[in-house]
Amino acid sequence: MLLCLEEAKHLEATEKAKLEEEIMAKEMEVQRFQDEVNAKDEETKRQQDDVEEARRKQAEAAAALLAASTTPQHHHVAEDENENEEELTNGDAGGDVSRDKGKNQQQKLLRKKPNKKFLN
Repeated sequence: MLLCLEEAKHLEATEKAKLEEEIMAKEMEVQRFQDEVNAKDEETKRQQDDVEEARRKQAEAAAALLAASTTPQHHHVAEDENENEEELTNGDAGGDVSRDKGKNQQQKLLRKKPNKKFLN
């Protein structure tokens, strides 16, 4: 009977050592997973910072482009509503006569009815 108790005690100690070893392996695995999670969290934070920096640069570039493409208010030239109705001096009819003549000819040609013999 004493031998049976010693054998049971030995089996119990062996099983306990095996379980402790498995626990240690699981703890190491959990630690490895935790390290991976921490590394991925750091990478995610770095990428978010990069995205935030890129958005900031994009906003700055857009603002610079807008500033470059628009004229400041104090540089605007006020257009005169009566610009086309200005009085002309010394009999100047205003405008290029040959250009006006060309426009009139183009308008007449566009208004002409097509010649029927060319349509057939």
